[in-house]
Formats: sequence, structure tokens, C-alpha cells
Amino acid sequence: MNTLKGSIHARPNGRYTAVTEPIAQPNGTRRRVSLGTFQTHEAARQRLVAYNAEAGTGRWADDTLSKESTELSEWLVLWLDRLEMRYHAGALARRTLDDYRTSVTRYLDPMLGQYRIRDLDADRLERFQFELKARGLSDRTVLKVWRALRKSLQDARLGKILCDAVETPRVRDQRQIVRPTTAEVLEFVDHVSECDWKAGRRLAVLWRLVATTGVR
Repeated sequence: MNTLKGSIHARPNGRYTAVTEPIAQPNGTRRRVSLGTFQTHEAARQRLVAYNAEAGTGRWADDTLSKESTELSEWLVLWLDRLEMRYHAGALARRTLDDYRTSVTRYLDPMLGQYRIRDLDADRLERFQFELKARGLSDRTVLKVWRALRKSLQDARLGKILCDAVETPRVRDQRQIVRPTTAEVLEFVDHVSECDWKAGRRLAVLWRLVATTGVR
């Protein structure tokens, strides 16, 4: 029995996207190609089987994503795969990958994935910002999601970055960091050192180390 080449991804909206294995591109790179999003897993599998039978040869060039029928959800599947490869190649931090994946799975795919990329105009993207804020998300989270969207569209090589037509969300909930004075730190360390609690006295050395070196 032949092994099915490629993969099928379940979408948050209940649909399924069929994706090929990495295919050589004219520019020498290798990239996965989305074969479309389908109502059922079986329909996606059949499309992948048909593609393998045709021995597809990467007929999509780098400008594929400018075509009319491409949904954002299809591109996000490929984009996350590409980010995963960057991470394993040491070109992307794990924290950055996790932040992008969270933004995609929680917000971008469920809220925008069904739109074709050509339909993501300034009005739609601005409404997306308002919808995020209406969910009660902090300014920082909205900005993080927006940056993930912008980066995904930038990596799609569309020739223009749609997000540039909309004002970038601003962070208004700046948190003020209150740092203790030197006198307050010394007072705290002296208090711990003189503490009757045995564990407190034992930890005094640790607190003094933290206070004098700034280690975390």
C-alpha cells in the first residue's frame, strides 16, 4: 500500500486543508503547496491522492498567493510549517514560534481564515482590530496578533503588505515598573537576616546575592 505523500490539517472551523510535501521551486527553495480547503477529511484525502497520482511538480510559483481563490487559512497552514522549519534550522526562537502559532490558532484562523486574501482590504482588517478589542483582549495582545498577521502576509510575498493600509494598534496599557531604592533593598536584606524564622535566615544569603548581582 502506497504511503500518502503530504498532510491534512483540521481547521478550527471544522474544515480540512490538504497540503503537499515540500516541492522544489524555480528559485531553488522548497515549499509546501495547499491543495485547497474541504468540508470533510475524506474530500481532502481524495484531493491529495489525486495530486500524488498526477505526480504534481510544484506548478505554483511564488506569486501563487495573489491568485483569486486562495483563502488565508490555506496560507497560514503553510506559513506555520515554514516557521517550524526555521525553528529547527536555528533561525527562529521557540518563544517566537509559539507566539505566532497561538495568534494563528486562537484568532487569525478562526476570525479571518475563511476570507480569500484578495478580500482582506483595509476595512476588513480594521474591523478585525475592533473585533479583537471587543473580546476584551489587552492592547499588548491585540498588537501581538496584528504583528503575526502582518508577518504572515509579508512572508507570502504578495508584493504589498495589506496591513500597512491600516494603522498599527497602539499599546495604551503601559505598566509602570516601580523599583525599590538601595536603602529599601538593604533594609529588606537585613530584615531577612535577622528573621526568627529558620528558613528565612537560610534564604538571606540568596536574597543578598539577588540584591547585589541582579541575577534572575
